[in-house]
Amino acid sequence: MAIQFIYNERSATTTESAEHPRAVQNVGELSEFIGSVIIDATRAGENIMMEVVTSESAYDHQILEVGISSDGKRGFVHVASDDGPARLTRGDASSDSTLAIYRFEGRAREVPASHEVPLTIVAEVLEIYLTTDGNIPADCPHLHSAPCADAG
Repeated sequence: MAIQFIYNERSATTTESAEHPRAVQNVGELSEFIGSVIIDATRAGENIMMEVVTSESAYDHQILEVGISSDGKRGFVHVASDDGPARLTRGDASSDSTLAIYRFEGRAREVPASHEVPLTIVAEVLEIYLTTDGNIPADCPHLHSAPCADAG
């Protein structure tokens, strides 16, 4: 099963938009796509946020909000699901009061900086999502339960 990135930023390297999401079918394509988003974020000088869904029955599976920073070194993942609590990545807890700004659909979105982790972790969570058909296991070590108000 493929996953789709709903990604509205446009640049010289990508043409993704909500009307034409980018489908990724394997780990190689995922790595290539992440690389193109890093280039876009760096060129724009802004952190970029995307929605990620499965290509089949998109809203019957977990839905991810994924961010990639403009320096390409960090990001975050928020997981929403009808059959469990919201889960998210957790980085430096001492930055709980700091907000990072990510762009999604042309709007600024505040995300607690404590949710940011190294980009390698974001990529690992995306790979798990891809290889489990959109159902990240509850025991994924990179994701932690969070109250809805804390999910960004």
